[in-house]
Amino acid sequence: MFDVKEYFKDKDIYKTIEGFPVYIDEGFIYLGCGIVTIPMAVAESKSKTIVINTLMAEKEEDFIMAVIYHEIGHLVNSPRHFDVSAAYLKDLDNSALEEEYLKCEIEADDYAVQKGFKIPLMRVLSELAIRVLILGEEKSFFQAEERSNILRGETKNDF
Repeated sequence: MFDVKEYFKDKDIYKTIEGFPVYIDEGFIYLGCGIVTIPMAVAESKSKTIVINTLMAEKEEDFIMAVIYHEIGHLVNSPRHFDVSAAYLKDLDNSALEEEYLKCEIEADDYAVQKGFKIPLMRVLSELAIRVLILGEEKSFFQAEERSNILRGETKNDF
């Protein structure tokens, strides 16, 4: 089994936020989500570790912090996110999993908003939505457009 703490034991911590270590590591991001071409972050539930890639680290500080607090939101508010997202990735057409996944993402978004990062988080989601549009994907794993509409108050959060 892959030991996250062992993997990062000799690596420099980028930041520590609310006691959670944040690292920059391309390989871990690729292992975590298979995406290397956009700014990304992942939280790992067992080690309570957050990892961002270099593209994320090059963004503006408030953008980075909005994403990190979103990831902390998964660790603090929606630990079921990790099981739900793994299942959803295997079955993107499952509407029940899609709804549960969206709930987990909104809970994490709410955490970042509570920490004062609503506007930067809206920028993050807008950037994700634009990338999905450019790539021509019919359905996005990130559900950025729906989450952005909720943050702007254009869609009611019924969760």
